[in-house]
Amino acid sequence: MRSSKVIPLVIAVILVVLFPGAARNIASAIGGQAGLPQVSAPEVSISVPALPAVPSVDVPSTVPVPRSADNAGFQAAGLAALGSVPTLDSRPFRAGYDRECGKDKDGKVRLCVFGPAWTDDTVAPGGHNGCDTRNDLLKATLTDITFKGTSKCVVQSGHLAHEPYTGKSVDFLRGGSISQQLDVDHVVPLKVIWDYNGADWTLEKRTAVANDPMNLILASPSQNRQKGDKTPSEWMPASKDFACEYASKYAGVAAAYGLPMSVADKDSLTLALTNAC
Repeated sequence: MRSSKVIPLVIAVILVVLFPGAARNIASAIGGQAGLPQVSAPEVSISVPALPAVPSVDVPSTVPVPRSADNAGFQAAGLAALGSVPTLDSRPFRAGYDRECGKDKDGKVRLCVFGPAWTDDTVAPGGHNGCDTRNDLLKATLTDITFKGTSKCVVQSGHLAHEPYTGKSVDFLRGGSISQQLDVDHVVPLKVIWDYNGADWTLEKRTAVANDPMNLILASPSQNRQKGDKTPSEWMPASKDFACEYASKYAGVAAAYGLPMSVADKDSLTLALTNAC
């Protein structure tokens, strides 16, 4: 008889330990049937330690940054223009180039092969508007402009948010220090135009390309002098952000005026239009 009471008691204790909530009733029932004292299941409290915080991780995006609409437009226009530009093995060099006009200090008459600098007397866009080409470009490009005296032509000061060749801002001041100055650069240098076939053009056409806004950029004096009469295979803007637009402009001028270019220059422009746009 004793063993018959022990077995249910053992079972009840096991159930209480494993299933304390549900086992109370079972143990009570078994104990009651067996005439055993009621067994109270101890409350079991289980503490689960908090997991350590997972540090946040910046995951670099694998999605490429989309091109701007401007760059896509420059690329399309530039590549289309290049398709119509004939090539030569190398750049020829023609004698007789002389940008200066009037007489030099020795009284020698200069050849003035592209007409007077920044003349308003031109068939180029903006010609014959009563203001010279340089000031036309300053007015069209700068912000916060002031004029010299009562003139609405001569720009005294202004702000250039991004000088295209370096990407730096310039506070232009007429007659100011070198850091406040801006040159007008020809995208396709006039000497390059002369060498390819500009030497054979009329003076009217040469004066037009020298004053055509599509071939002009406001640039820092240092960058303008660094570029000189170099072509794209020899020089490209220090600002990679501007390389796409520069290549498109260069190709556009060459196509519009029927200028050939060297194979090396065409390759350089194609590369810029492919990779920088």
